Amino acid sequence: MRINGFTVIGIVFVGLGVFGVCNAAASFGKPDVEKRDVTTKGIITRVHGTTIKHRLTDIRMNSQFNFDYKFTAEDGKEYSNSTIINESQFRILEEGQEVTVRYHSHNPAVNASVPYGHYTSVGRMPKSTPQFRLMFSLGFCFCGGLILFLAFRDQQESKVTGPEFAR
Repeated sequence: MRINGFTVIGIVFVGLGVFGVCNAAASFGKPDVEKRDVTTKGIITRVHGTTIKHRLTDIRMNSQFNFDYKFTAEDGKEYSNSTIINESQFRILEEGQEVTVRYHSHNPAVNASVPYGHYTSVGRMPKSTPQFRLMFSLGFCFCGGLILFLAFRDQQESKVTGPEFAR
């Protein structure tokens, strides 16, 4: 038996599926994590911009302006992010200035500076239930098993014996 690429892909699919099934099964009966939007204050740590000019004509072709900020979430950890802004905002914002930050209570890494960035509220995010995760993971197991079946089916060797087939 030799291992080919399809065998490896099948093993990876089955492994991910089994991992997902275990996680989904462990989440049954547990209370839902509280998910809500949290608003706090953050500090601008850096305001920067990049301008691309044509080499011969010195005409501005493209500009991008950003500011970086950091904030402390309810869990006590510090998080940071960057927001794209326009040129007029670039001229009025300064390092050390306070900005309003909104983030997800269960995942503060999902955040945005308000009103400069785009924020998707918790209520607009797709909901994932344990049943959905279980069915999705079982689908991965089925696909991986099918890939493994097809990979091993093609590897069956027929052994023919007889003097006319000897080398």
